[in-house]
Amino acid sequence: MTNKLLSIAKMFVHEVGNKLPHYTFVFPNHRAGLFFQKYLAQHVQQPIFAPQIQTINECFAELSNLLHVNLFFLESFILNFNFL
Repeated sequence: MTNKLLSIAKMFVHEVGNKLPHYTFVFPNHRAGLFFQKYLAQHVQQPIFAPQIQTINECFAELSNLLHVNLFFLESFILNFNFL
């Protein structure tokens, strides 16, 4: 069984070529994105800029106009808030 990320990387390198930096790839987690970058680097023949690689969470955070709140900040805000 061939690695799906490897076959996708190979297909994009051969089909798109040096226009690869104009693409954004969205993966379920950072690990998949790192492996995809590794496979792209194996098949690129010349130096090019890497495409943008994001997780699903990063993609939706970028597309929405909502603010992502750090949980540590939220907990410290709630604990330090005076209810007087």
